[in-house]
Parts: sequence; C-alpha cells; structure tokens
Amino acid sequence: MTDRGRRYEQLCQPTRVHGSLYTDPAVFADELSRIWFGGWVYAGHRSEVPDAGAQMRTSIGPAAVDMIHTDDDRIVLHESSSGTALPRVAEYQGFVFGSFTADVPSLEEHLGAAAGELDRLVQLSPEGELELSTGWLKHTTRANWKLLAENETDGYHPQFVHGSVFDATDSPIGALYTERSWAANRDLGGGHSELDLRPEFRRLDQPLLWFGTTEAKLPDYVSRMHAAHPATARDLLVEGSPHVMIFPNLFVAEVTVFVIQPLSVDLTVQHATAVQFKGAPDINARLLSQCIASVGPAGMLLADDSEMYERNQEGLANREPEWLDISRGVHREVVDERGLPTGHATDETSMRGFWKHYRSLMTR
Repeated sequence: MTDRGRRYEQLCQPTRVHGSLYTDPAVFADELSRIWFGGWVYAGHRSEVPDAGAQMRTSIGPAAVDMIHTDDDRIVLHESSSGTALPRVAEYQGFVFGSFTADVPSLEEHLGAAAGELDRLVQLSPEGELELSTGWLKHTTRANWKLLAENETDGYHPQFVHGSVFDATDSPIGALYTERSWAANRDLGGGHSELDLRPEFRRLDQPLLWFGTTEAKLPDYVSRMHAAHPATARDLLVEGSPHVMIFPNLFVAEVTVFVIQPLSVDLTVQHATAVQFKGAPDINARLLSQCIASVGPAGMLLADDSEMYERNQEGLANREPEWLDISRGVHREVVDERGLPTGHATDETSMRGFWKHYRSLMTR
C-alpha cells in the first residue's frame, strides 16, 4: 500500500472518520481523481433528451458534460470544454451514467443491489417508465459533498431536524423514523444504501400512505396501476417508492430525485426534480406540487438540511470534534437474507457502508 493509501486507512476507520476528510483540499483533489473522474457517476436521464438530436448540458462533479441523443438512439456524453466523448456511458431504467475512465466494471456491477431499487421506482409507473421533465431546482450549500451523501439515508435526523415540518403539516412520515418503526437502514454494498420503509408500510397496510394520500383521491392512477400489474398492484401501492442513495451522487427520495454536484471541498450544489410516472397525469401533478412545497424556494425540508450541513462544516473546519463517530446501532446490526448489513432505521449502517466503500477507493 502506498503512503497515500495508508493515510486514508488511518483517517477512515470502521466506526469513525477524521474531520479533515471533509475540509482538506488535497483530499478533495484525490476524490476527483478516484471517484468523480475515476468511476461511474450519474449524469442525466434519457427523458431529458427524448428525441434524436436532442442535447443538454449536465455535469459530472465540477466538470460540465453534454448529454446527446444520437440518430441511432444511443445516449452519449461529451466533455463540454473539449468535445471529447466519455469512454464509458451506460443506462439503467433510463438513468444515464458516465465515466471519464474506460477501465471500470460494468454499470450493472457498479449498481449491484441498488439496481433493484430503481426497478421498484419504475414499477410505480403504469407504463414502466419515468419522465424527469419538470425542470430542476438548484440549491448551493457551503459544505462538503459527503455530508449530503451521508444525510440522504440517515434515519436518525428527521425527528429533530424536520420536526417542525412534520408538526406543521401533521405528516405521518415522521413516525417512520422513531424507535418503534419497523423500517430498516441497509448497506447495499458499493457505497449505496437505502432506508427500507416497506416493513412499516406493510404493517400499516394502507395503499398510497407513502405519498400521504389515498386511493380515492387518485382513482385514475390506481386504475392504471391495476391494469398494468393485476397481480401485484396493491402491494406496489402499499410499499411505495424507494429511498435510496446511489454512490456517489444520485439520491431517490420516494417522490424527488436529487443529484449531488461537488464544486470544491466546501461548496456543493444539490439539484432536485420531481419524479414523474409516464402515463399517470393525476399523480404527476401532485408529485410536482409536493416537490416544490418540500424542496422549492419556500420549502422547509431542504432548508433545514442545508442549515445543518453548513453548521457541521463550520465545526469540522474548527476540528470540533476532530473525529466523527458513526457507530450508532453497530451492536444490533444484522446481515439479511441477501447478505447485506441491515440496522434499524435510526442506525448508521448506511454511513458505515458509504465509508467502507470510500476507503476501498481511496486506498487502492
């Protein structure tokens, strides 16, 4: 192992990580080389360039890239500054990933168990496809990108960071993140993780509770789902949409898609858009409205999170604390039937999985 590798091995331990990993520009430079420009990164969705000849500007980390729909129905990515085609581009369920490095495993290998969560998402469309077509909200926060990635599947913070939102809206969602909840926090491998809310939704057994509504309020969507999935529609409507973080930058939060874009060691942009299910106009209108209400300019959820990101970044810059403890729930973590580390929703199983993969990339 190189000296650099040994340094990361010391800074990134199984149940704690050093604060300099969030604040050192040299660490950020290594991350660009080994993560953002050295592996698969989410770049866009096929529905954003629906027709041959369509193109759009997107990004992989701080680098601008152009996503182009070719005449032979392929999606390609070109580095915007040079026009050079990225050597690896692949899709899964319409989600387009690219790599600046040719020598990477297949996208299916990269996604691993996380691929099943994208399958779950598209199954909630009567036509089996998503459309990310409503435009993107853009939030800039003065914090390291890894604080955002850790937060996405953390089930401990909602009760106190978002408590005022749950109280004001009388939302049932807050109950998913209590010690009484049956929900699970799972390390999917490869740095990916999920909050698996299905056990709690199955216990409650109310279709569309995950969306805060009822079948009676979305009759057309429910009818289309039963026509498309006659044997499984009710289960799909009870279990709902995934809450999954796909390393390093794609986060699906049930009804909203987020993309993390690091610009520097302490500056990150988070892009957000509403999930839209093809062939489901009634639920799509509510999906867009809910996205704007929660993470739009007047929304409270992302404002809460952003404030916490920046406060944490300030503390890390002052080395207060020097080490971040990620041991919550390690004593009750189990391995599920698929061989995946699994904890209670409020445990830090997902963070430990993120850092285990991070360490493997930075020490190789």
